[in-house]
Amino acid sequence: MEKPKEKNAPSKVPETDRILLIESNADVSNYLKQFLTKRGLDIEAARDGSAALHSVNKAMPRLIVLNMDLTGMGGLAVMQELRAQKYTGGIIMLCSAEDETSLNLAIDMGSVDILGKPVDPERLALAIQVGLLLAKG
Repeated sequence: MEKPKEKNAPSKVPETDRILLIESNADVSNYLKQFLTKRGLDIEAARDGSAALHSVNKAMPRLIVLNMDLTGMGGLAVMQELRAQKYTGGIIMLCSAEDETSLNLAIDMGSVDILGKPVDPERLALAIQVGLLLAKG
């Protein structure tokens, strides 16, 4: 006898209002974290995909800012793993190249926004505000 599947089973990972910034460049990560924290945002930084996935498994962020050009596990692989782990929140992608295939995949996986690099911190702050509003909807 097949076990019935649970519908809408609650997530075992608690949700938070924090924003996870996944950026392997320490200088950029520190600068953006400081800039966004001064604007009242709760920012947690992860330097690579493994650390980010570990963080998401502990507490689900409201929004993720993901550098596509991560060292090690690339941004698309991180995004695919997040979606496989049932992360349904918003993701803002930061990318330096205009690789149409990657951009289309990012859109298909539900990116809230895609920003070019180097990122304008004010533009990122605005994208985060929009992403947070969409996440409430």
